[in-house]
Amino acid sequence: MRRYAYFVMAVLIMTVVPARRVFVQRIFAQVESSPTQVSVIIGSYNCENFFDDKDDPYTLDEATLPKSESQLEELAKVMWAANADFLGVVEVESGGALYHFVHKRLKGMGYSSVYVNHRDWGWGINNGAITRLPVYSTTLYRFNDLTLTGNKRHWRFARDPVCFDLRPAKGVDVQVFVVHLKSKHRSKDDPKSNHWRLAEATMLRKIVADKLVGNPNALIVMCGDFNATPDSATMRELLRPGNKGQPPVLIDLMANLPADQRITYLKKPYRSTIDYILASPAMAKCYVPGSAKVVVVPNEIEGSDHAPVLAKFAIPLPVSPQLVR
Repeated sequence: MRRYAYFVMAVLIMTVVPARRVFVQRIFAQVESSPTQVSVIIGSYNCENFFDDKDDPYTLDEATLPKSESQLEELAKVMWAANADFLGVVEVESGGALYHFVHKRLKGMGYSSVYVNHRDWGWGINNGAITRLPVYSTTLYRFNDLTLTGNKRHWRFARDPVCFDLRPAKGVDVQVFVVHLKSKHRSKDDPKSNHWRLAEATMLRKIVADKLVGNPNALIVMCGDFNATPDSATMRELLRPGNKGQPPVLIDLMANLPADQRITYLKKPYRSTIDYILASPAMAKCYVPGSAKVVVVPNEIEGSDHAPVLAKFAIPLPVSPQLVR
């Protein structure tokens, strides 16, 4: 709920706010890079209606209560436990809300860049990220024309996907897509919005496939809330093999987790897997086996109805690199 779009890309200057001591176990220790590789932890988190108390006259934000202090504390505990180098966030109202949250509650975590895309219409939930890794550009996918074979409908993305171009080390470029696909609420002539969500998945897969045509070794991650279970048409489209026997353009890094260890939507009776970390073939080769996890923290459902997902990558460095982290 704000009057201006925020794009905060700045060193977080900590002031008189006291440090908060959060007694939770971190999923991974602080990542260290070696002379031959750079290690990064990438994740995403649906923060469930992370609204502030400032009215935005152009959105329907007044229909949703802002997060309470106790809910914000629970969100912070989960993010401290995750300890991601890059954390995509969804269902966040504004860059200002996220910046002040990071500034106040994540002091000492090193998140130097904060970004939230903003739409001046609709409900007011958006995609963004907090990151320690250098960001040199972002790309917003807002006006893509989404279609399905045999269907006359045309759609736009329900929430704009954002691609972050990261440079964790000199000569190492990583692209991370943060996505939040259409919810399962009914839309016009589309029960549970299955067609709309499938059209989104079809376009996202095409975007990645086109990038891989230009550079088959591109390091790409797609993470966020897909609002789709592993057996859905949406996920089958994203993960299907290419034409003429070509391999998939995206690989589910959580696929080998036991079903009870990959629950990301936490509310009963709908507990299920709908958040993912997908990787291009070259990025999947950098994946540290067994590192994909769902972050489990006591009482985390009090902050959000989702749990974050994480994966660690060890990316080989070019000859004689100069780390920029």
